[in-house]
Amino acid sequence: MEFSDSIKLKYMTISIIEEISNKQWNGILKTYHPDINYEYQEAFEIFFLYKKIYEEFFIKKQMQITFNVKEKILLLNLYKIKSI
Repeated sequence: MEFSDSIKLKYMTISIIEEISNKQWNGILKTYHPDINYEYQEAFEIFFLYKKIYEEFFIKKQMQITFNVKEKILLLNLYKIKSI
């Protein structure tokens, strides 16, 4: 069954929120910070995507997070990786 992009985006957002909840922000820093993952090309973008979700959901308490086109593409690419 193939899901729509909007469902994939929601799934990945929830997945990242759950990961942040489990690891806490210090765990996310240790896992995804670009200084640690310097060999991974998209580390910078992925880290700032996690940071955006953290700030919007956990600090500002916003339930609706809006992503720009580049962030949506990055989330959809992460969906492909995590779905394998």
